[in-house]
Amino acid sequence: MPKKFSRRIKADFQSPRTKLLYFVHCAPKKRIKDNLGLKSKMSKALGYSSDGHFYYDLNYLLDSGMLVEKNGYIILTNEGKGEFEFYSTLFKNSIATFGAGIILLFYYLLLKFNLLTIDGIPMIGWILISVSALFLGIAKRNEPKLPIEARELLKETRK
Repeated sequence: MPKKFSRRIKADFQSPRTKLLYFVHCAPKKRIKDNLGLKSKMSKALGYSSDGHFYYDLNYLLDSGMLVEKNGYIILTNEGKGEFEFYSTLFKNSIATFGAGIILLFYYLLLKFNLLTIDGIPMIGWILISVSALFLGIAKRNEPKLPIEARELLKETRK
């Protein structure tokens, strides 16, 4: 039963609705200018089979308060940001742990050059780096995967 449960969560995280929310999450300032034809481009870029399905998901996200349309923009709300809290936390933890590992290895090198001889520090550094790599791997594996067209459209919105 737990394996089936985990597959449902991962499938939901990779759903078109979640990718739509993540698309806005990745945009500069977590908002997208609602230009003429943008929604149609987003629908195609995110791989929706029809515009109707896209608008159904968009309306669901608007009605649930995860997105708002305001002043000609589609904006991610705090509730929408909360949907990616798990991913963001893993990513931030991996960066912090990696940084701690680098600092410890640097400290070890300083100690190795005639200051002190503590040989346990590199092991701690490698353990921290390994743990951060594990966190980063989990975060990357669970990150919603935007299609190439969606990533290119995001680049256009940044200009």
